[in-house]
Amino acid sequence: MDLDSALQQFEKAAELHAYYNERYEFKKGNIHADAVMEAVNFLKSIDGLSHLEQFLDSDSMGIKGWAAAYLLTLNNQKAIDVLENTIALNIPHYSFNAKILLSEWREGNLKL
Repeated sequence: MDLDSALQQFEKAAELHAYYNERYEFKKGNIHADAVMEAVNFLKSIDGLSHLEQFLDSDSMGIKGWAAAYLLTLNNQKAIDVLENTIALNIPHYSFNAKILLSEWREGNLKL
């Protein structure tokens, strides 16, 4: 795996994870969550998590959410803003997940 393929895998898998979760097909979604984490683990290994920032402007709530979650570990203010905006939108699944994610991060309980 290289940087470009990791970023492509992250984007595609995050989108598919969201697609299946929105349809309550969680087993299929989990397969793609594993692919997201594989890409993230590669990015961590090359100190490349900051490359996920490009996805914070995605039209996909799923891609944005995954990117924001991992960018929290870098204390990325834009990631925090994305999650706070997601909460304000009150979109099922996404707003709840963003609220829990930010809460756990702020309490120091988030282990990504």
